[in-house]
Amino acid sequence: MRTVAVGLWALLCAASAWAQMPSLPVLEKGLRVGIGWNTFIGADAERIGGRLGPSIGVFAAVELLPEIALQPELLYSRRTAVQEIVLGAGGYDLEYDLAYLELGLPLRLRREVAGYTMYGLLGPVLALRLSGKLNQRIGGGTPIAQRAEFATFDVRGLLAVGTELPLRRSARLFVDARLGVGALPVFASEFKPPLREEKPLQKLQLLSAGVSVGFGF
Repeated sequence: MRTVAVGLWALLCAASAWAQMPSLPVLEKGLRVGIGWNTFIGADAERIGGRLGPSIGVFAAVELLPEIALQPELLYSRRTAVQEIVLGAGGYDLEYDLAYLELGLPLRLRREVAGYTMYGLLGPVLALRLSGKLNQRIGGGTPIAQRAEFATFDVRGLLAVGTELPLRRSARLFVDARLGVGALPVFASEFKPPLREEKPLQKLQLLSAGVSVGFGF
């Protein structure tokens, strides 16, 4: 609850700042929600299972050229995944649960294609970790909390393709498919899985793919 409260507080502050933006060539500003499938890549990404996590936040688009805009975004996101650790004929699962405050600064290219307004997003995302949990679960048993040191931030690349739909008056709906790739490990130091300390984990980067919906005005 504390993590969610911090994330919501940051988003409320950002929304207030968005509403009081100075006279910049702002094309639109609004709210964005999404759902993403999260997993890990990297040298230690063995037997990884993806899981879904939500995101919510605010965005704005500042015109740079007639078809090009800078689209800052501030999102609260949950990134969860599971990793199977095999021990002989048995084993257990490691359940990752991470929460981030993500500041994205992608460029947006907008084009009319066959009567539809299409756009693409490409740019960096700075993700500040709000919380990080790692649990060990054997079969369907009770999760056992593990001591792990997660990195305080991540830098990711964002690629998205979407369409823009007009609503009433000046309001618009933005729907896009997104791919995010982390450049830094989620662990700040090696984590030694229980009963498999000789093969520690560290080289895990986040990979997420999902759908995002924005309401602009």
